Amino acid sequence: MAEIAGCEVRLVEQSLAAAVGVGSDVLAARPHLPLDVGGGPLARTCIDCR
Repeated sequence: MAEIAGCEVRLVEQSLAAAVGVGSDVLAARPHLPLDVGGGPLARTCIDCR
């Protein structure tokens, strides 16, 4: 699929993708702890880019 689109594809964790999707600045100097409280089990990821 990436070859057809002509771009690079990377897989990321679901909670990181959700944080980016809601507009969180995941590259900021302060840590984030997004929580995914959907229909399944609670998912969390600590994002720290210091």
